[in-house]
Amino acid sequence: MKASPWKESEVQFICDHFNVDLTASQIAAQLKRSYDAVSCKIKQLAADGKITRSQKIVQIRPTATVPYIPPKEEAPPVSPQKVWRLLTHSPQTIYSIADQLDSSPRAIREAIATLEAEQYLIESDGQTVRKYEPEGGTSSHFPHNPIDLDEYDGKLIRFGVISDNHMCSRYARPDVDNALYDIFAAEGITTVYNTGNWIDGEARFNKSDLNVHGAGNQCRYFAKNYPAREGITTYFIAGDDHEGWYTQREGIDIGKLAESYAREEGREDLIYLGYMEHDVVIPADNGQTVIRLMHPGGGSAYAVSYTAQQIANSLTGGTKPNVLILGHYHKAEYLYYRGIHMVQAGCTMDQSPFMRKKRLAAHIGGWIIEMRQSSDGSVRRFKAEWISFFDGAFHENEWAYKMENN
Repeated sequence: MKASPWKESEVQFICDHFNVDLTASQIAAQLKRSYDAVSCKIKQLAADGKITRSQKIVQIRPTATVPYIPPKEEAPPVSPQKVWRLLTHSPQTIYSIADQLDSSPRAIREAIATLEAEQYLIESDGQTVRKYEPEGGTSSHFPHNPIDLDEYDGKLIRFGVISDNHMCSRYARPDVDNALYDIFAAEGITTVYNTGNWIDGEARFNKSDLNVHGAGNQCRYFAKNYPAREGITTYFIAGDDHEGWYTQREGIDIGKLAESYAREEGREDLIYLGYMEHDVVIPADNGQTVIRLMHPGGGSAYAVSYTAQQIANSLTGGTKPNVLILGHYHKAEYLYYRGIHMVQAGCTMDQSPFMRKKRLAAHIGGWIIEMRQSSDGSVRRFKAEWISFFDGAFHENEWAYKMENN
């Protein structure tokens, strides 16, 4: 049977004790090796000059023993994360953690040093260690000055919101349009914003849905039949779809065409602001308030708020309005996001076959908005009142609205 290799600690034991306080046979007994093996190793060490042989090596019965204690092997490193998971906000001793992890205090201290270097929230005095909570800081940018309540009681701005009327479609709801304007008038509203698709336009797939065909005819119908109430001015934009289809195909500025027909009808209450979007700027003492009217594109998302949030996310710093009013999606929603008061304007048409196929709901109604303008133009108080209506079939069973101005 082949003898096991010599360990460095065994060789050192021979060098320390041979001919000092132990004989070869006593060393053999302590190391639990044969006398011949120890004798051979002693000769080898003597030949290498590591020990001297001052006497003949003979086997002598051991009369005394010096215990051989192998050196304790170094404990393996401890994972800092294991130490972190054991820590609490109450101090624990290094030795108690070492016992829990079956490791040495030195290894625990090394793990703690690693955690401190990685900015973990711990503190240690070399004997104990604990977690701690970060202290709140202060910033010169956010002084704790008293809140000026006058800024929350600034100029009152009120207006109505209506959108996506789709006049000239047989799914349009002129009864809702007129009801909303009667409510606006009763509530003292003098300004109404319309965010587009006031006519249904004309495309291959909606021709059978139309009561009026042609760009000129639809614009004349709009100028003649859009609700008019004394003291109310309607500011409108054009969408890139529906009425915008005429702009895309024929190159007509459809909004200006509709406004010109309104003037022919003697109407000064319909004012065209622009194509797809427009910023209404209201001056303040030390700044301005921006109300952005927008008729975006694309389809409705799986969640009502998703598309509005993505539009807000796309706006870079310095270009965000205070208020953003969105048409197109036929959805009603108020959302405060990225510091913007966002309103989805809803619609005043029933669910069309296209919307039914696409599983798109129609939120029928309009809004009355009240807000307070601070001296710097910011909007710190905002109230959005949704005025809801229902599908035409519901109102046929309940009541019929008489259009006095149609």
